[in-house]
Amino acid sequence: MQTPHSIAVLYLTLLLVGCSSTPKLMPTPNIYADGGSYPESSVLPGLKSNQVDLLYVTDRAPEMTADGKLEYGSGRSASVGFGSAIVEIGNDLSWQELLAITEASPRTTSPKIQVTSRTELGRFPSTPHPFLVVNGKARENPRVQAEYKQMASVFRKEINRRMAQTGSNEVHIFIHGYNNSFDWAAASLAEIWHFLGRQGTPLLYSWPAAHGGLF
Repeated sequence: MQTPHSIAVLYLTLLLVGCSSTPKLMPTPNIYADGGSYPESSVLPGLKSNQVDLLYVTDRAPEMTADGKLEYGSGRSASVGFGSAIVEIGNDLSWQELLAITEASPRTTSPKIQVTSRTELGRFPSTPHPFLVVNGKARENPRVQAEYKQMASVFRKEINRRMAQTGSNEVHIFIHGYNNSFDWAAASLAEIWHFLGRQGTPLLYSWPAAHGGLF
């Protein structure tokens, strides 16, 4: 079993990895390179693949590519969306191939990490919420409040579904730093979660952290 210290070291090591336009799997962490084994027996069968399905929350403005694919740039949205991002570690790697690379030190190859799809599952109403004036007093707009509650319910159900799928009530929340793209942040969380033994539910919060989108 990993100690809290080893997990903290792993988090620190991963967060110190520099960003690049094409992320690659970070070097094998010392807890594995020094003889420790990847906790494969704790990974559920449905999670043993080179793909990672992340739940994300973002206030980046959604953009559509020329071929109709959803992306998130550096613009800020007045509303918050949430959804699923599929991250692939390596190109068509089998689980056993990925496992061998995960524990290898020195390593002869470091597979690329890329986001292959982004799917919005819901979007909260834009802020600030519009209100009604009744008898000279501001009142919440029932329609907007109903929409907000509906989206909150959808989000809770999705988190509960994922926790049930992993068999754990733990949620690992990752918030990136300045000048990071959505895809870089998703790739970072994917490898963090992978090296932690794919336990709990990985949740990414991505904010518009580049090119004038800070405030």
